Amino acid sequence: SVGTSQSTCKDLPHYADLGGDDCNMYVVWQWCTADGGYGAGWRPAWGPFVTWADENGVDPSEACCACGRAHIVEQRACVDEPGWHGANGNDCAQYYENDWCTPDGSLGVGWQGEWGKLADFASASGVDATMACCGCGRVNILREDVCIDMLAWHDSVGHDCANYTTNNWCTLEGGPGVGWRPAWGSISRVADAVGVDATMACCGCGRRDFCMDEPGWADAAGHECSIYVEYEWCTSDGGSGPGWKDQWGSIEDYANDGVDATEACCACGQCKDVAGWTDRRGLQCDVYRELGWCTRDGETGEGWQVEYGAIADWSFQGVAATEACCACGRNPSDRVYLDCETDLTWADASGNRCYQYITSGWCSPWGWPGESWNEYLYGPMSRYANSAGVDATQACCGCGKGRPNACMDDMDWADSEGNSCATYTGNSWCSPDGSPGVGWKDSWGTIASRASNGIAATEACCGCGKVDITVVRRSCADRPDWRDSDNFGCSDYARAAWCTPTGGLGAGWEWGPLENYS
Repeated sequence: SVGTSQSTCKDLPHYADLGGDDCNMYVVWQWCTADGGYGAGWRPAWGPFVTWADENGVDPSEACCACGRAHIVEQRACVDEPGWHGANGNDCAQYYENDWCTPDGSLGVGWQGEWGKLADFASASGVDATMACCGCGRVNILREDVCIDMLAWHDSVGHDCANYTTNNWCTLEGGPGVGWRPAWGSISRVADAVGVDATMACCGCGRRDFCMDEPGWADAAGHECSIYVEYEWCTSDGGSGPGWKDQWGSIEDYANDGVDATEACCACGQCKDVAGWTDRRGLQCDVYRELGWCTRDGETGEGWQVEYGAIADWSFQGVAATEACCACGRNPSDRVYLDCETDLTWADASGNRCYQYITSGWCSPWGWPGESWNEYLYGPMSRYANSAGVDATQACCGCGKGRPNACMDDMDWADSEGNSCATYTGNSWCSPDGSPGVGWKDSWGTIASRASNGIAATEACCGCGKVDITVVRRSCADRPDWRDSDNFGCSDYARAAWCTPTGGLGAGWEWGPLENYS
C-alpha cells in the first residue's frame, strides 16, 4: 500500500551549508542538479555534498529543491517493506485482510489478546508489522529524517544502490555482505569520483541518516531509548545530556549485555564499531572492551598494561582502537575507511581465528605462511579452510586478505646499519602500512633516515609496506626435471621445509645459502 505523504517541494527555511552558502548559491553557481547530482560548477576536490552539511547534518541535496530535495519529498510516500514476513510467516497483506493492526500502529479488531503484542511476531531481524507495513503504522516512522538513498549515485564501476542491496554486497552496519568477494578489496575502493562509497550513499549499506533504535533494547535498569530522549539523559554525539545526574555514574555503567544507550539509541549517537577492524595483532573491538583496555574518553583502561605502550602503537591500516571502537571513544559521526575488512566471524576448520594466526606467526601480511608455520608438518594453510572453503589468507587482513599482488622482500637489501628485512619484521621495527612498529625507537630517527642507496625498508620489505605492483601472483608450476647438486627436487624441499615461498631459508634448512646447492 502507498500512503499520501507527498508534498510540494520547498527549500528548507534559512538553510546554509557548512560554508555559509544557501540554496540560491547552489543554483547560481550550478553546483548541483535537480536529481541530486553534482553540477557543472562543482569541483571534485571539494568532496561530496555530505562534507558540507550544516551543523544539523543536513546537506544541500536534502535541503534544496534544485539539488534533489524535490525527489526526496516525493519518496516520502509510504511503501510496505518489500519481502517482509513476520515470525508467523504472514506478510503485510495478511495483516490488513485480517484486521490485525491499525494505521496508527495499534492492535486491530481481528487480533486476539492471547497472541500478545505485534512486536512478539517481529522478523528475525527485529522488524515487526508496525515498522514494515504502512497500514500498521510504518507511515509514522517515515519522518523527515527517514533514510533516502543518495540520488543519482553510482560507484566508480557504475553500480548503484540497488545493485549493492540486491546482490548482498553490503550490510546495514556498513560492512561487506555475503555477496562481496574478498578479491574486490574494501567497499571504499570503488567510491565515486568525489569519494562517496556505498556506505555513505545507500541506506541498505549503512548510510547514517537512516537510524532505528535497537529493537527490544533497555538498559540494565529497564529504561528504553524513549526514556533517554524524554528526560534528556544523552546527547546526539554520545555524551550525557542535561537530565543525567552525576551521581548516577556514566551511561556506560547501565549497559545491558555490553550495549549501552550510546550504541542502541539513535538520539544517543548509536555508535557502531568500525566493521571489519582489528589491531595489528588481529584483535577486535570486543577484546578491547571485555579486557578493559580502554575507556569511553579514549584513554587506556584498567586492563591495559604499561608494557603494551600506547593504544596507537597497535594501529592497523592507520586506524587505532580509539577511532574504531565505541568502547574506546570512537566518535560515531566520524567515517573511517579501511583498505581491508577482516571477517570477524571467521574461524578455520580447527576453530582458530585471525588473531591466533597473526599472534602465533602462522601467516604474514602479504599472504605467505609466517615464520612459525611449518608446511612440512601442517601442509598449506588452504588445508585448514572452513566449511565454506575460506582460509586465513581470504578472511584475515593480517594474513594477506585483499592483497591482489604477490610481494617479495629484496633479498640482498640491508639498511645503512646492515639490518635486513628479517631484522625489521622480526623486531617489529615497522608495520605493514609503512609506519614505525612498536619496536622502533624514536631516538633512531625515521625509517627513511636509514635508507641504503636511497632505498628504505618501506620500499624493500613487504612487512614494512612494500607494494610490488609489477609482480602479479600467478599459478606456479615446479620444473619437473630440476634437481639440486645433491639430487633433491622441489617436492623434497617442500616436505622438509627447506625454503619459504618468498625465497628464504625454511625452518628445516641448516646448511648455508641455498645457492650453494645449485
